[in-house]
Formats: sequence, structure tokens, C-alpha cells
Amino acid sequence: KNIVDPEDPRCVQLTLTGQMIAVSPEEVEFAKQAMFSRHPGMRKWPRQYEWFFMKMRIEHIWLQKWYGGASSISREEYFKAVPRKA
Repeated sequence: KNIVDPEDPRCVQLTLTGQMIAVSPEEVEFAKQAMFSRHPGMRKWPRQYEWFFMKMRIEHIWLQKWYGGASSISREEYFKAVPRKA
């Protein structure tokens, strides 16, 4: 079995930078569903954690998918990408 270190440049790395802002009260339920649908175990975490949800106003996106440095991609290009199942 060939195991590749996650820090190896052949493992794709995506970096997003921008401002983190609290979601509006109207968006909280959507944010909860988005978070807990991807991480169902978190739904059972203690209530004392006092969840609050934020979103990122993305300013820059860099993608490194091989040797030779990262490439900048536009927000439009990033958001039109279609995720695929592993």
C-alpha cells in the first residue's frame, strides 16, 4: 500500500483567506444544518460549548496540486466547482 504524507505536494492543498463574520439570525438554522450534516458527531457535543456560527467573506484562494507553488484561482471559478464523492 502506497501511503503519501499529507504535507507532500502531491496532496492537493487549498488555502482560503478572508474576513470571518458572524452569520445573521436568519442564517443560523442553515449554518447548523450545513455543519451537522457534514459532522454529525458534533450535534451531540455538550451544550456548554455555546455554539456560534460564522462564515468567511473570501478574499483570496490558492490551490497547490503538485510541485512548483500555488496557483491563485478566482472566487467564481472556486464556487462553480462540483465536488465529487471520494
